[in-house]
Amino acid sequence: MDEKVIQLLKTLPPLVACVIWDVVNENISLKTIEIADKVTEEEWKRYEIVRCIAAGNPQYPPVQEAQVLVEIMLEELVMPVA
Repeated sequence: MDEKVIQLLKTLPPLVACVIWDVVNENISLKTIEIADKVTEEEWKRYEIVRCIAAGNPQYPPVQEAQVLVEIMLEELVMPVA
């Protein structure tokens, strides 16, 4: 696993990190969607990826969209937004 992904996971709340883990491993399931639905209101507002996964259909998970959001998060980790 990429060191940047590990670094990102360590900075996230536990449920958000679980969602990211499943996205990175291309394993978005009904359980992933359920986890995304259980984040706090603050996490829901802050992390677009959680909203993306929560709105997903387990038969047709939004893998590509979610992977793009992870890439954006990784870029922001390297170059934090002011």
